[in-house]
Amino acid sequence: MKIYKKYRRIKLAKIKRYKAKSKLPSKKELNKFLAEHDKLNSFKRFFVRLKKRFLYVFGNKKGATEDKKLKE
Repeated sequence: MKIYKKYRRIKLAKIKRYKAKSKLPSKKELNKFLAEHDKLNSFKRFFVRLKKRFLYVFGNKKGATEDKKLKE
């Protein structure tokens, strides 16, 4: 089993390396992707804050701290 896992990990690494070489994004594509990704993250953060505030206001003070785990 260990040998199989090791072989699989090496194979996956090779595939990743090959894909990285064969398909490098242009600067324009990269910036577009990063902008979209950033938007998504800020959207998620907004909802996490909203949920924390909601929990805090409605008396579940413990819930506000538990949300930190969710964020990570």
